Amino acid sequence: MPARTIPETFAKFAALETNAELMRRFDMSRDLVSRFRKECGVPARSGGRAGFGAIPVPDGFALIAGSMTRNELRRHYNRSMSTIDNWLRLTGITPRKPGKRGQPGVVPLNLPPRDTGRAALAAEYLRRFGPVSRCDEAGSYAPHGAHWRRGRSILTADQIIAAATERGWQPEAWRRLAA
Repeated sequence: MPARTIPETFAKFAALETNAELMRRFDMSRDLVSRFRKECGVPARSGGRAGFGAIPVPDGFALIAGSMTRNELRRHYNRSMSTIDNWLRLTGITPRKPGKRGQPGVVPLNLPPRDTGRAALAAEYLRRFGPVSRCDEAGSYAPHGAHWRRGRSILTADQIIAAATERGWQPEAWRRLAA
């Protein structure tokens, strides 16, 4: 039986794929893949399981790895976490930590500015006893409405302040502490 010759595209794929992938692609044994690699001068990648080459770092990985979390990189490249960790180690890149604000790729919540008016502070105090929200005269939710819904009641600003004061709210307590 004549010796098998190197397929024409072997060198091209050997530079990109692991030994296991080459074995499947060309339907050959691990020993034959190793022999052809030696003949072509394309070494197997180190760092993988014994007898298998590690998956090479893809082009552009270094450009985006710092702006993504490890989990985002895993999903983006559809690779295992150990492969992502290996690529990060080889490139020396530290991925973005999850949940950090102010870093690329993290969008802060679009929160409205806090209302610090006297009625809003009274409503905030009353929320410890039950739901309180801004509304319009009819009682429909309105984030900048002039009224407040507390339970089934629709209250004006003066009424919400009075209700909070009845429940123990002391808006001027800081003055006694400062004196």
